Amino acid sequence: PKGSKNGKSMTLHKELMASMLRQTKADLINPSGIWPTEFNVLVRPDDVEETISAPGGTKFIMPIDMQAKEKQAAQSGTIIAVSPLAFTYERWPEGTSPPRVGQKAIFAKYSGMRRKGKDGVEYIICKDKDLAATFEE
Repeated sequence: PKGSKNGKSMTLHKELMASMLRQTKADLINPSGIWPTEFNVLVRPDDVEETISAPGGTKFIMPIDMQAKEKQAAQSGTIIAVSPLAFTYERWPEGTSPPRVGQKAIFAKYSGMRRKGKDGVEYIICKDKDLAATFEE
């Protein structure tokens, strides 16, 4: 009986350690602390240019209200997290795959909800169908 209790304790310890390791890896991939559910995807929008180039190469700093509007209308970013149900509504042709974490994506203008993550970065939580394409830079 004493050995079986110790064995059970070791198994519980191993499961706990494995769980902590999975969480640590997840935090490295998704530092936001936001985990999408249902058919949602978490995207970190690309940074918005803060300057405007004029003819002749002169650059002007964009007014803050214009920067905010441009940020709201961002249309590309990096996929940070994908819910387990996202992109499951369709069979993918052989040789293709649904969008994955880490890929750059183009999404619908003004789509989704904006939310700051625990890392202080603003993210977009949008429906999987709002992603129009993935691309490589």
